[in-house]
Amino acid sequence: MAKKKGTVHIDHNRCKLCGICVSICPVQNYKINQHKLKELGKCIACMQCERYCPDMALIIDTKDGKDTPTG
Repeated sequence: MAKKKGTVHIDHNRCKLCGICVSICPVQNYKINQHKLKELGKCIACMQCERYCPDMALIIDTKDGKDTPTG
């Protein structure tokens, strides 16, 4: 069975660099570098970052192109 893949969309205007996504991601897909959140292309679409982002700055699209529901 193939692993689920996700495409991360970061709204840098909303992101406050709190680091929750960095801490919660099981595949270490994020890092904060030079005062900006960076995505490293390892997303498995577990949705934890989107779910717990207090600023709603992350949206994960699954490989089939469907946006994931928020909230």
